[in-house]
Amino acid sequence: MQYINLHTHRKPQVEGEWCIRNGYTGAGYSPDDLPYSISLGIHPWLIKENGEKQLQALSASIHHRNVVAIGECGLDRLRGPEIKLQKMLLEAQIDLANTTQKPMIFHLVRSYSDFLEFTRQINVPWVIHGFQGNLAEARKMLDRGGCLSFGYRLFINSILHETLRFVPNDRLYLETDVRALKIDAVYRHAASIKALHSSLLQESLLSNARRDFA
Repeated sequence: MQYINLHTHRKPQVEGEWCIRNGYTGAGYSPDDLPYSISLGIHPWLIKENGEKQLQALSASIHHRNVVAIGECGLDRLRGPEIKLQKMLLEAQIDLANTTQKPMIFHLVRSYSDFLEFTRQINVPWVIHGFQGNLAEARKMLDRGGCLSFGYRLFINSILHETLRFVPNDRLYLETDVRALKIDAVYRHAASIKALHSSLLQESLLSNARRDFA
């Protein structure tokens, strides 16, 4: 493995890429049949009714050997059902993660302050994917034990560069998410921002993945 892609919606695209592809419960296939790792969770945009059936399906699926994390799940104040329901489903998924000892991948939009109340409940490794908060928000998440993952927004939002430089390598991940972007390009760009050789990031993120997703 040369490149860890923390969160993506497609198959590996680069030689040496290990990715966690975002999956969906009830997709009609067994995760064990896939040649790559996946995460399963209830995205706040996709919550149906009260989410009870989705939670049952998730509970039944996360024991497959290729399911390495619960996610993406989280809170979104721009899109999705009322925030009260989102919080209920988030808490339920945290409980499930703690029970199964599966790491978690979070989607958070304008909800970092809401999420802080949940961080002390999480007893597994966790990562905020596509982080786009400010330096103060990054510091709070790191103080609570989380990791932060960055992707394509590093190419379009220079304000994130300061945040990326602040995040220690052992708390960092990189990703492609839904973008038509290859992970090696993200590594090169992140390395240039942090004034590091790309190989150092490769070594650090590989160590992180072995620690958090073994």
